[in-house]
Amino acid sequence: MLRFLLGTLPAVAAQLDPLSVQERRESLIGCHFLYGRVIERKELAALHLLVKAAWELPLTPEFSLAYLIQGEEDVRETEHSLWSNSSDVFVLTFRSQRHGALYFPGSTINEGRNVLLAAAAAEEFRRGYRYRYYTLMDADVVAVPSWHIAVPAFEDFLKDWEPAVGLPRVVGIDDAFSVASAGKGLPQSVYGFDHMFFAVHAEAMPALFPYNASFDQECWWVASWTLSVLASVLYRNHVLLTPAVHVGNLQHSEYPKADCQVSKTSAAILLRDSAPTNIRECFVDPMNQGLLMAQDGGEAKLHVENRYEYISWGNARLKRDSIFNSTYRLPTADSFSECDDDELVMQLMHRRISKTWCRDCSLPEALVVLQVMVAGSPYSVLKWNELGVWIKWGQDLQVAAACFAIAQRL
Repeated sequence: MLRFLLGTLPAVAAQLDPLSVQERRESLIGCHFLYGRVIERKELAALHLLVKAAWELPLTPEFSLAYLIQGEEDVRETEHSLWSNSSDVFVLTFRSQRHGALYFPGSTINEGRNVLLAAAAAEEFRRGYRYRYYTLMDADVVAVPSWHIAVPAFEDFLKDWEPAVGLPRVVGIDDAFSVASAGKGLPQSVYGFDHMFFAVHAEAMPALFPYNASFDQECWWVASWTLSVLASVLYRNHVLLTPAVHVGNLQHSEYPKADCQVSKTSAAILLRDSAPTNIRECFVDPMNQGLLMAQDGGEAKLHVENRYEYISWGNARLKRDSIFNSTYRLPTADSFSECDDDELVMQLMHRRISKTWCRDCSLPEALVVLQVMVAGSPYSVLKWNELGVWIKWGQDLQVAAACFAIAQRL
């Protein structure tokens, strides 16, 4: 099947004819074997082989990007800002077929993004070299104030710093972190990130992709969460957020997400079991949310961590400077940094889903016992916080918020 796919790709031209951006767009769509038809789930395995084969191609000598957009929204205005002499744009829809977009009906977000990577790989084979960055984004994400301003700033950030993963500031999610770094101008190294808009260096692709869609029936977020944690651990100091670019997404579609915490925990266990011993503790459980009592200078203080993303982590480094000359190709166990030099981060990482008050109980039994404990100690900050975490895990967000509010008030 892979041989057939490669056979359908146009031969690599020795020298690409100079075309206008619009002409190049129409040329790409017109000769691409995935456009103008229905993509089926049975093709996914072969398309992934195509992506893996493209990883063996040389990197482009010049800076170039593939923007990979997924969703039903009209993105023509966004596309206009993204297409350039150094960037191509691939769009995928899953409900309605339209000109200029790949069509994979009924696909999950993770399946769709894997197909977008295959679409970029096919274009790489046509040209004979790889893109330097792949920027994955939701169709409904917006830039503040506009893509016309955000895109050049983000691409300059990628050129200057060459991160393994490049991130913008996400309005409404990382506000606390962004406020802390506002005005500094320099990128910040972070642990965890949202997938509405992010860029990955070509060298890091084999270690992070494809998206693992095996949990999609229970929760679409597991694949992106796993990739974020893996990237943060493998490429510490090189998962960088630039405060200069702001994006946001206030819309959320309906999709499987009821069993996310259980599924993420299963994924975290798999990551730890397969990781080298010295970094197993870096792969967190998804329960690290809500309020946390942590020692700060010998004094117990209450830290608010509403999302387990964009935690300040490591030190932002250039890919190449006078000291470092990093490669993002599959790292070895010796290249990993242990997660033992940040007290707050360590305490976050060590919060496993535990039932220390009822070790042999089932989860429902442990929750009942915890509720009895809270009733018996109504002024205990830690017990109220723990109850809030457990209830939030069960998706009762209003009750969980009330528990956190009581803990914070106490």
